[in-house]
Amino acid sequence: LNGEWFICSVPGHEKTSNVSNGVSDIVNMVYLKSNFTLRNTIIQRSYNVDKKATSSSKRNNDYRIDMQSLNIEHGFNVEGKSIIVIDDITTSGSTLIACKNILMNAGAKEVVLVALGKTKEPEYGY
Repeated sequence: LNGEWFICSVPGHEKTSNVSNGVSDIVNMVYLKSNFTLRNTIIQRSYNVDKKATSSSKRNNDYRIDMQSLNIEHGFNVEGKSIIVIDDITTSGSTLIACKNILMNAGAKEVVLVALGKTKEPEYGY
C-alpha cells in the first residue's frame, strides 16, 4: 500500500463510545506494526442497532440500516484519503459495505475492507 493510509475499525452495534472493544484492540496492534495513521473513530454509530449474528429480524442483510446509523467523525475530512476498515467478524458483509459507501460518498480516495472472520451460515435455515 503506497502513500498515507488511515486505519480504523467498524463500530459495534451500539452507539459509539470511547470504550475499547476487541476489534479496536486488533486495529491498535496492526497500527503499532505498520506505517498506517490510526484514526479508530473515523466511522461512528449514531444509535444502537440489533446485533446481526444474533438478530432474528431481517436486519442481517440490509445495509441500509447501517447506512442510516453510521456517520463519519465530526470534523474529520476523508476527502482524498485512503482508508482501511477492519471488522472482527462479518455476518452478511452489510456493515462493511455501508462503511465503504459512506467513506466513498464523502470523497475518500480508496477504501480497503478487511474481515478477520465470517459467521457460519445455518445449514437448515434456522
